[in-house]
Amino acid sequence: MSKQIYYITSFDIEANKDENRVNILSSANKINYIVYVLNQLGYKVNIVSTSHTLNKRCYSGKLWSWGNNTVKLFPTTWRGGRLLKLLNIMVMNTAIVYYILTHIKAKDTVIVYHSYGTMWINLLLRLKGVCLINECEEIYGDIFGKKWLSKIERWILRYGNKYIYPTKLLNSVVNKKNKPYLVIHGSYKDLGTKYFSDCSKEPIVFDPSLYHVAYTGILDPKKGCLDVIKAAAFLDEEYYIHILGFGSKGEINQVYEEINKLKSHTKCKISFDGVRRGREYTNYLSHINLGVCTLNPELQFTMTQFPSKIISYMAVGIPVLCSEAKAIKECEVSDAITFYSGNTPQDIANGIKTARTKGKIDTIHILEDCDNRLKRELKELICS
Repeated sequence: MSKQIYYITSFDIEANKDENRVNILSSANKINYIVYVLNQLGYKVNIVSTSHTLNKRCYSGKLWSWGNNTVKLFPTTWRGGRLLKLLNIMVMNTAIVYYILTHIKAKDTVIVYHSYGTMWINLLLRLKGVCLINECEEIYGDIFGKKWLSKIERWILRYGNKYIYPTKLLNSVVNKKNKPYLVIHGSYKDLGTKYFSDCSKEPIVFDPSLYHVAYTGILDPKKGCLDVIKAAAFLDEEYYIHILGFGSKGEINQVYEEINKLKSHTKCKISFDGVRRGREYTNYLSHINLGVCTLNPELQFTMTQFPSKIISYMAVGIPVLCSEAKAIKECEVSDAITFYSGNTPQDIANGIKTARTKGKIDTIHILEDCDNRLKRELKELICS
């Protein structure tokens, strides 16, 4: 492949998983998909990873070959208190600056996955004169409730030449000069078995006589996982609620505590099933009758956020239940989604019952259309 694109993001590959570098599953799935599409369009992708280790040791930088692509990893020290964190930032950022100055040239096309910790990279790339594509998934200041951070993010993002968003609603927030952009809701193809391996997990018995409902993803209470658990109080013995995801020890403990509280107050079965990736995740979802995505429509950040789990559910052919968040109701796959009104556990339970009465929609065919559209639009975005 003679054409190449740089992709700056926090990322790692399975072959390097012993270093335990930060590689958030939800963003990794989408990054894998975008790389997959770029390869189909004839581009080699050079991933420049800002990922640091979570292990108690140091690792050197290295360059991995990854199919037709490369993954550049930088030196990382272990994380600990403030001094160790500062040391790690200094070491890694110095290496990243040197790499950008010596490897990326003017007129190169560079995609940058927006993160509040690496916003300075945008300024450096603009000085280099590259074609900068900002992939903006969310405004972190809105999530954290910090207006000053939101202002800085918007100011930095304006330096992009083009944009990639999860929802068109972000365009009016970021793109004040009407520059080219496209929308990618998530991974329109199930690539988990291609990019992720998984160790053997304790098997979950899926009783075919029950209606299996799953919440998957981040276990942050703001994302609604605890409300899904509480919805079990309004469901009977015909239902089984599964929680599958990742989070801090505190968040995982909260999930267990909420499940234990409810087990004696409902006939609905509930379980926390850990984390699954790749083939294990696809196989797990194949036993699920309904995937749930809960967002509080009253929170500001949900107005411009599109949870990638919606597309993950659809990619394996299972129906989706969502809250009435504006970004989801106005997306191109909204006709395939069942929406529920309100924001209480009882509202979620009522939505689950409604979704059960609906016929199954061919979500995979819908995503095939999205995939074909994206290939055309991404090629146009790069060449414009």
